[in-house]
Amino acid sequence: MNILNFVIGFISLIIHPTVGDLNIPNLSTFNVKQNIENFFGVSDQCIWAINGSSLITKLKMVDASKFIPSGVLQANLYDIGNYDECFGILDEVDNQKVYGKYCLGTYKSIQFGRCLPNFCTKEDFSKLFSKLAFTEEYCYSKGEPKHFDDVDLFAIYILAFFTALVILCTGYDLILYYLEEKPYHYTFVSFSLFSNGQKILKTSSKSGQLSCINGVKAISMLWVIFGHAHSTIMMSLINPIDIYNFLLKTKNMYISAATVSVDTFLATGGLLTVYTFMKSKDMGVKINVPQMYLHRFLRLTPAYAVIIVVQSSLIRYLGSGPLWGLSETSVKPCRKYWWSALLYIQNYVNPINMCCEHTWYLSVDMQLFLLSPLILFPLIKWPKAGLTVLIGCIFFGFASPFMATYLQDLAGSSYTVSISDYMSKYYFQTYARLGPYVIGMLFGWVIYKLKEDKGLIQISQKYNKMIIFTLWVIIFTGLLACTYGGSDIITAKETGIWARTFYNGFNRNAWAISVCLMVTMCVAGYGGPVNGFLSLPVFQILSKLSYSMYLVHYLVINVRNMSTKVGLYFSETNVIYEFCGDFMITVFIGFFLCAIFESPIIILEKFLFGRNKKTKDNFEVRDEK
Repeated sequence: MNILNFVIGFISLIIHPTVGDLNIPNLSTFNVKQNIENFFGVSDQCIWAINGSSLITKLKMVDASKFIPSGVLQANLYDIGNYDECFGILDEVDNQKVYGKYCLGTYKSIQFGRCLPNFCTKEDFSKLFSKLAFTEEYCYSKGEPKHFDDVDLFAIYILAFFTALVILCTGYDLILYYLEEKPYHYTFVSFSLFSNGQKILKTSSKSGQLSCINGVKAISMLWVIFGHAHSTIMMSLINPIDIYNFLLKTKNMYISAATVSVDTFLATGGLLTVYTFMKSKDMGVKINVPQMYLHRFLRLTPAYAVIIVVQSSLIRYLGSGPLWGLSETSVKPCRKYWWSALLYIQNYVNPINMCCEHTWYLSVDMQLFLLSPLILFPLIKWPKAGLTVLIGCIFFGFASPFMATYLQDLAGSSYTVSISDYMSKYYFQTYARLGPYVIGMLFGWVIYKLKEDKGLIQISQKYNKMIIFTLWVIIFTGLLACTYGGSDIITAKETGIWARTFYNGFNRNAWAISVCLMVTMCVAGYGGPVNGFLSLPVFQILSKLSYSMYLVHYLVINVRNMSTKVGLYFSETNVIYEFCGDFMITVFIGFFLCAIFESPIIILEKFLFGRNKKTKDNFEVRDEK
């Protein structure tokens, strides 16, 4: 007991009842008679629980609380104490169990962890720590368990139904596989993990397949995850100023400029839309526009809806920690604006308060796809007029972000202004992404013509190597220039209006041209080792999973960040370790999401609409990332 008293006394010397402006009470020696002024307005049950707690419990509460954050000059705004120590407190006062209650309070943008008995309310915390602001979302205790509401129960029922369906279909499929028999009807195994998993893991090299695009999409998906791993880690760092400085260095622009990875998907999406449309017409497929739209909606929405269901309810139960209250900030938008997400219009309806904010891309992609027939049908019926319209759209794709930046004085990146302002006025806007999409459509038409006429762009042997080498130099120069060329604008070293205007107007479009030209070179037979690498079988598997990976990766990263219970130290090595974990978990969850909510839709759609090779009334485009 003497050692315990010494420890308590030592802490009392360090933790004075008032530290600066924070007015911190010394819980280790708290007593109503001695500290009556500090208890003014505090509830009776809170006073009772504090006074009745043992010295060990009081010591744990003090030890679990943080008072002076270290690294403030390094922009450390989180000093979250010891969450597990507080959460694990269990004492008994007058035959009643007393648990620890952890609350995260705010003082001038700095977060402080505080620990009191669970009988203390948010208001009690505010009275005892009068300079700190507390909210219920950031208070946690075993004595106050969470309860499922109607939305949570709905989510559980939905997931339970599909889990049972998958178990039944998979069991039936495995029995048939063992007996070497075929199913009574192919829809009976549509939700089989066994069959769908085989399809996902199966690789092929069919003629006419643009296999290099698999590598482009897979690498871009890795880049998206890597970029988000860096951009979201700041919420739990003890040295956030270091990652900020790291991202602003020119050599690290491959992270800060990772946003162009989304334009890769838009460009390849436009390319595949035109290419598959033209190939479908050659095969005698009847194109029904309303059903084409329905097909697209059915392919994208089921998996997306599952993510929205999880985001609006069950995500709150997937982890715990001082920062877990952030999960509520993602739940509320989904409960309020889920409809705009499923209608693919949230980039305009509620761009500042999106449900699953990373899925803004799906809204842009769907909107551009809905407009694509305005170009597709003229390309079929009046090729010259169609190309004229397409080139006009490309010109508009350059001009619209150029003019918008100039007229609205927009920034060149989110590092220089309020991120919500930059995102809502430029980044999420369809006009800003039109250029890459229609550039992809033009190259899709070129590749179709190239496949149709093998001699269309054959290069003279005399100039063969020189021209091919020059084109590849242009491609890699374009990719590097788009990644590193805008470093001064991204880091705000160059803030002139014309620099920002040209950057926003040309950078994404130049990237799309470089990517599409690379794909064209690979398809034309001039890809060499680049085509061999991009066409690796592993990329074909990742390409199939890319949509599901895109949907789940942001949740995986956020759950990891919100679950942290101690401050993290940023270093390049640590982030790479975090990225590897994020990637593996994303692939694992993405596999099940794809097998359960993507693959079955293809089978069910075929059954519902009676599609076959001759009367097929749609065409398939798999490029939604």
